[in-house]
Amino acid sequence: MTALSNLYAERVFAEHPISLWALDDVADYVSLISESDRDLSNSSWAKTNASVTLSTVGGADQELPSYVPFKNSKINKISTTSTGTSSTLTKSVDFDASNINYSIGTFSISGYIYLLSSTAHVTIGYEGTSVLTSQPISDSQSFNISVASQWAFMSKTFMLT
Repeated sequence: MTALSNLYAERVFAEHPISLWALDDVADYVSLISESDRDLSNSSWAKTNASVTLSTVGGADQELPSYVPFKNSKINKISTTSTGTSSTLTKSVDFDASNINYSIGTFSISGYIYLLSSTAHVTIGYEGTSVLTSQPISDSQSFNISVASQWAFMSKTFMLT
């Protein structure tokens, strides 16, 4: 049986064990939204001027590409219900504050969007109550996406306040 080995990393670890990161650690993220909450067609999401259907790659919706950024995650098709107006999807997310490391000082909201054609203006953000001051807080980031027929990544890092 073959054993994978990085001889350079093994030598550096042997001589200076705290001076090298071999990049073989699992570097995932903590998601505050459950997989079931990723289904935007769920009634727990408030929708304004939007219709949402859950889609599957290779299913009846042939407009989707054969690849997706996260194979085991939900894919939602969002359509505006009135031409020329914007759509809004919001959800109240309650999470255990002990899951957040406040010493890091930031958290991120991100997602992928796939446009069939044209362009879209997408805003992601949050509203809540500061754990430090107990005052209402909110912040958002807007994106103008103009890439058709490919996945576009949106991400914004917010300061914890």
